Amino acid sequence: MPPVRLAYIDCQKGFAIFLVVLGHILQHYYSDVNIAIRIVYSFHIPLFMFMSGYVCFRKYDWAMIKKRSTQLLIPFFSYIPVRYVLNILLNGSIDSSLFQYFCHVVYQPDMGLWFLWALFFITVLFIASRRIARRINLPEWIVFAAVAGLLNGIVIFGNVRQFGFHWIAWY
Repeated sequence: MPPVRLAYIDCQKGFAIFLVVLGHILQHYYSDVNIAIRIVYSFHIPLFMFMSGYVCFRKYDWAMIKKRSTQLLIPFFSYIPVRYVLNILLNGSIDSSLFQYFCHVVYQPDMGLWFLWALFFITVLFIASRRIARRINLPEWIVFAAVAGLLNGIVIFGNVRQFGFHWIAWY
């Protein structure tokens, strides 16, 4: 039996998608940071990430990792050579080889499609946290809160930004 779709969840996802598009449009057309951009950017991506995560899981097991890697990491890694070629075509040249560029994007995935990278690792953390919660017999939300606090503490006090760690911790 297919999962039941909830209209209010679909509406919230649609609203989150609208805010993401609006935020990028505002950012593109207004070079100075104004109050509208600050308001939209304060919650549009976290809302979208939350709603996407809320509706995408039916089972929370390690088999989901394979599915999510196909859904998220293949597009992420496929985008790297496309962006490399676009940089050459639009800028005339690039300062590195494709391999160096690839390594740079993996080391600092802020350069494009970072949200796919972050969602994949959030999935891994979510499944691992759920497993830990079951093993030590604690409510899942306590383990999730502890993991989120630990990740954000590492970012704040260690200033760790490599491999998109700050995006993973934030979202």
